Amino acid sequence: EPIPGTEGAVALFLSPDGDWVGFYADRHVRKVSLQGGALSTICPIDRTTFRGGTWGPHNTIAYSLCTLGLRVVPVAGGTPEVLTSVLDIHNEGDHVFPQFLPGGEEILFTVANSAVAARIAVRHLATGEQRTVIERGFHGRYVSTGHIVYAWEGELLAVPFDLAKL
Repeated sequence: EPIPGTEGAVALFLSPDGDWVGFYADRHVRKVSLQGGALSTICPIDRTTFRGGTWGPHNTIAYSLCTLGLRVVPVAGGTPEVLTSVLDIHNEGDHVFPQFLPGGEEILFTVANSAVAARIAVRHLATGEQRTVIERGFHGRYVSTGHIVYAWEGELLAVPFDLAKL
């Protein structure tokens, strides 16, 4: 059933409790309760290159702006802060498709220089430490079985992932 006010929504992501859906539409990051109610704007975006969002357990949302890196903003709204800048980190390609890992202290994302040169990285939010966890992969997602599921060369792959060791 369509949710009013979400026409044109893309890049959907759920709150940790599953009660809200966040999304990008009309150059804004927005949220709406799945129980009903008014649509809320979290922040405007002056670009149309939104490449995924994730809702963290500490009332923050991280999202990707293609060629600019990752941004983080409070769920209640406000001014986004730079989380990663692709130009500051070894002149990398785009940082896209972020996902907070359980606990909300790290974020998983794709570093994509092109469709054939992509890797999956993890970044510790407090320290800024970043490392590659999968050399050739795209759109990685941590799943509750303890795996990262990702795409590469037309295949869907899964690899065990230890959250404690990253």
